[in-house]
Amino acid sequence: MVRINQLIDRAVELNMPAVAVTDWSNLFGLVKFYKRAIANGIQPIVGADLLIADPEHNDRYSVATVLVQNQTGYLNLCQLISKSFLEGRNAQSKPLIHPTWLTRHHQGLIVLMGRESAIGQALSQGNPALAASELREQLSLWGDRLYLSLERLGRENESQLESQLLSLAIEHQVPVVANNDVRFLDQPDYFAHEARVCIHQSRLLDDKRRTRSFVDQQYFKSAEEMQALFADIPVALENTVEIAKRCHFELSLGQYALPAFPVPADQTETEYLTLKSQEGLAARLSRHGLADGLSETDYQDRLDHELKVIVSMGFAGYFLIVADFIAWARN
Repeated sequence: MVRINQLIDRAVELNMPAVAVTDWSNLFGLVKFYKRAIANGIQPIVGADLLIADPEHNDRYSVATVLVQNQTGYLNLCQLISKSFLEGRNAQSKPLIHPTWLTRHHQGLIVLMGRESAIGQALSQGNPALAASELREQLSLWGDRLYLSLERLGRENESQLESQLLSLAIEHQVPVVANNDVRFLDQPDYFAHEARVCIHQSRLLDDKRRTRSFVDQQYFKSAEEMQALFADIPVALENTVEIAKRCHFELSLGQYALPAFPVPADQTETEYLTLKSQEGLAARLSRHGLADGLSETDYQDRLDHELKVIVSMGFAGYFLIVADFIAWARN
């Protein structure tokens, strides 16, 4: 429900210095969000909500919100998301992150764990010992980049869960942070959001059997509203500022990153491209024959000319022209 332009405009209106956007298992809104935020003097905090697989149950997962601190964190997050889609899909085709992947790709990332995390789920299921064990395991990986996330949205058993999270935070010296889990800009938008959810679920709004995962408090609150909401835990608010200070990611835009093409050890790029081009031309002529009025010499002369252009411009320059041409053709 929240559009990027509306979000940034509201952040400016409320005099907020920073705002985060986290897509589910992706970074779809990254470029538009980053450009719009920077243009309006807002610090963009980039991240994603990741689905973490349960190693013992293929159909279960937890949720962790990760925020990018720096370039290393951004590349690691890209690795995790790509692997989740290529290698981590479960039976419902959800892109899951296997916990072992995090040991290789956690640097440069801050993680927030709350109600839907493995820790929060264990507490909600009445298993504080499991929650404590899970927290110790996560601390060994994330260290001081782990925050326990607190929500005050009026959900059932929310106060009990918060109390247990606070106890774990005190016992294990883990910082807590106030989280609002925004799904729409203004409180009245809740009903439109529910209609959207019902369309997705193929359910009716008044269907008593449908799952109700959202509440009307998930709107974009002002700093004053959040301060009033967490007045008794000011450190949770202070840590939102601390997290913003810890995130220093700058996205490079307008630059091409072209791959280095692997070639056989005994050939240069030019020699290998020439060989594959000749093979490709021979295969095409064998399959389709000559066009009317053209000879094999005509095809060979054209191929030789194109190869000279590529070599003179360099592979990078040539492929940029090809990319620009494809973009033009699509438009």
